[in-house]
Amino acid sequence: MPSLGATALMAGGAAWFLIELHLRGVAGVAVTTLQSVWPFVVVLSCLRGSRRDGRPS
Repeated sequence: MPSLGATALMAGGAAWFLIELHLRGVAGVAVTTLQSVWPFVVVLSCLRGSRRDGRPS
């Protein structure tokens, strides 16, 4: 199910970006925010997966 969460997050980010473009807002903030948050999502996913397997990361 993590793939559904990732898909929803990416779709939400894409929608935010398109809304900012349409409103002539700060589209760069949308992109920068998503790019800076995504590595944390990946790390949390890896840590969660390693705990589930019972192996150290």
